Amino acid sequence: AITNNTKTSGIARLDVPRDPTDRNYKQCQDWVTVETPLEIETKLRERNQHHFGQAQGTFPTVSPFKEMVDWGASTHSAELILEGSYSNSELNDLQRCLIRHMKRRTQLDLIPAPHNRRMGRKH
Repeated sequence: AITNNTKTSGIARLDVPRDPTDRNYKQCQDWVTVETPLEIETKLRERNQHHFGQAQGTFPTVSPFKEMVDWGASTHSAELILEGSYSNSELNDLQRCLIRHMKRRTQLDLIPAPHNRRMGRKH
């Protein structure tokens, strides 16, 4: 469960499978709570890298896209994509379509923090 015990945004606690190799979150029965910000950030990053790593070999994980946008999406190209103003003549029609659909639809500050969730499933 993701818990936020403060009035400010942020995650105060996170339940993760006790076995770090257990990726079957919906069936997991043995959870441990992490509460330090660094531990929470590490666990969330590990989960996201595994989850999104399943896409290896698809458009966002191969050239030329992987050179344009790093893992943290901290490149200038990533910002242009979110703004809807990115263009690259090396991309084919399907890739350009995918890029257009990556345009930001809302500001991140407007997205509410999730409450009472385990990694990968709602309660």
